Amino acid sequence: MAEIVIRPMRKSDLPFVKRGLSETNWQDIPDDQREVITREDADRRVFKDFNRFMKDKKFKFQVFVATVKNGRKAGYVSVGELMNPAVGIRLGSVLDFWVSREFRGRGIGGRLLDFALTQIKKRGHSHASIMVSAHNRRALQIYEKRGFVPDRVNLAMRLRR
Repeated sequence: MAEIVIRPMRKSDLPFVKRGLSETNWQDIPDDQREVITREDADRRVFKDFNRFMKDKKFKFQVFVATVKNGRKAGYVSVGELMNPAVGIRLGSVLDFWVSREFRGRGIGGRLLDFALTQIKKRGHSHASIMVSAHNRRALQIYEKRGFVPDRVNLAMRLRR
């Protein structure tokens, strides 16, 4: 396992984090929905949402970056708080999670996820949530291995005209 340091995001990390946001967002958009949006438009939308989370204190949003030897950035995780209105509790939430391709398979993702869950516990949350695309099997395995179970399922279909 690689030796890593996980630290709060710095302003200089923003291009790296945006690269990960772009990749995770685009890979999670189903093919039939990609037909109605360009990657540039999708990026613009996800970056706008990211900036909203960064500025709006109600989300208690924080990003952490994992670095390896020589300070090379390997991945990041963002945590925040979301409300489950049906139950009336605030959930600690892993809002985004990414490991650069060159560092995958080295245990960095698991370490980032464990770190995020520790942060959520420190904030006093009784539950943690994470949203993942149904076709992202690798991520699903990591999350299920740590005890996540499906809570709600969002189903979508393309309507033919």
